[in-house]
Amino acid sequence: MPRRKRSRKWLKWVLFLVLIAVAAVVWYFVWDAYFREKSADDGDVNDSTPEVIVDKQDEKSEVKTDLTEEEKKDVAEKMEQYESEKTETEVNEYTGVLNYIAVNGDKLVVRVSIDQYVNGGTCTLSLRQNEKEVYREVANVADVVSTATCEGFDVPLAEIGASGKLDVVVNVNAVGKSGVISGKVEI
Repeated sequence: MPRRKRSRKWLKWVLFLVLIAVAAVVWYFVWDAYFREKSADDGDVNDSTPEVIVDKQDEKSEVKTDLTEEEKKDVAEKMEQYESEKTETEVNEYTGVLNYIAVNGDKLVVRVSIDQYVNGGTCTLSLRQNEKEVYREVANVADVVSTATCEGFDVPLAEIGASGKLDVVVNVNAVGKSGVISGKVEI
């Protein structure tokens, strides 16, 4: 009797199915990791933000409670150092700059910016020649978002009555403080 040959087709099919299953599992993990990484890059606000806020608040409270009295003093000194580099007299006075001083036609135009925020008050312009006042005018302070300015001075040259070099002095008075902003102009 002839010997029967065994068919190994089923072994090939089993190996083929196992390879497909392994490929499907690998594909699933790669696909899942890709989309999980992409959603993290998009900044899924609903899932991640509350955790971050809570963690930051916890860290801040831990830092405050862990400081010794000496460390707290050091931190306070460093904070004071960076709060303001101005001297005490500068803090109690208004400071600023003369933005524009020029003769425009038949007028002397003076524009002033005040470095601090001022709500209300006056600016007094004095034009002096050889320490003698030749002209004086008062304007209101106009507040801007974080600074202030004088409403501006347009002085007719005929009213000045002098020519040559003039000292321009603007006194700012408001809210119990004052300051002097000065410069020079030649007419």
